[in-house]
Amino acid sequence: MPDITTFETLDSAIKKFGGKPIVLEALWDGDTSGWFLCLFIYTKNDSFFNKSTNRFLLGQIRLGEDIRLFKNEPFTEISLAKELGAIAEKQYNLEFYFPSQNEPDDNCPQWSDRYLGINCLGCNKLIIPTTSPHLPKDICYNCHLKKESNQKLINNELVQDGVVLYLSNDEKSEKLGFYGSYDYLILSKFNIPTLSDVDKIESVKVFSIPVEELQILKNDIEKELKLKLQDYIKPEINEEHRRFSHSIYEIEYEGINYTLETQRNQDHSYILESIRTLTYLEKAIIEKMNLQICFIRGLRYQEDSVLRYLHYLKNDFSNIDELFEHYKILLSEQDILQTIESLSNYGCLIFEGFTIKSTELGKTIV
Repeated sequence: MPDITTFETLDSAIKKFGGKPIVLEALWDGDTSGWFLCLFIYTKNDSFFNKSTNRFLLGQIRLGEDIRLFKNEPFTEISLAKELGAIAEKQYNLEFYFPSQNEPDDNCPQWSDRYLGINCLGCNKLIIPTTSPHLPKDICYNCHLKKESNQKLINNELVQDGVVLYLSNDEKSEKLGFYGSYDYLILSKFNIPTLSDVDKIESVKVFSIPVEELQILKNDIEKELKLKLQDYIKPEINEEHRRFSHSIYEIEYEGINYTLETQRNQDHSYILESIRTLTYLEKAIIEKMNLQICFIRGLRYQEDSVLRYLHYLKNDFSNIDELFEHYKILLSEQDILQTIESLSNYGCLIFEGFTIKSTELGKTIV
């Protein structure tokens, strides 16, 4: 699909199709790489023998990645589409139809089907009523999620327990990932002396595994991995299946390439995770970084929300008045003060005077 980045590229695409342009349409779509806008042109043919309206795909506007959803950053596709639409309106005297101008939403009707849509009660944009029995029909999915999230914040519900791994030393910190359970990790299969009473953890607790211990752990994982590789059999994989599968991996270890099918073969899954684990353990040892294993249990929605607000919206630094203002509709000042106190006790933020800043731990766990 052609990329539309300037009015020149848009104008060139429009001119490829015959007839009089009457509507420029911008609709959201998405794939594994993120959200993007598809641009369509409606043209009208008024010839005596052929009166018709036709719809043609012009191209896409794709400028960013989905991390913007977490950082609450504006989608630059929106501002570019509006700019191009305004120019096209003047140039061609057409209608610019862009039903979701504030956020990505692929549930808006195309211009020719707009009579089938309703206005969302939350944001007023035109949407196609959902057929799902589990979702309300009078608001869009984004507004539904926002409403659910606000209610969880007010109720201060528990967030998902999990484990965050990161490497750190005096100079830097590098997050490795979030996992729903420690049992999902290859690390859980081996003895790590620094870890103790893992089953009794009820809050946020970090275990720092020193480099000397990581070397022993690395040796133990390598021994087990070599035993698994002795029995490795390359799977027979249909090429059509390979194209659409998310469970087939090609990975190299000690100069040998391995094809792994992790969905049906637990040994292959073990091999894959072992090699990945050895990769970050080797990095930690070479760069003299400790492995931090952070257990998150019992964290509340308000605590999680404050950490995300600080990290993604305020660059990990704010003050108490800004927090009061940000949450004034949903939370009381007492709620916020209690949340700050608990996060300070966890070691996730520092509260001095009126200023609040995230610690390395606070930055890493969200």
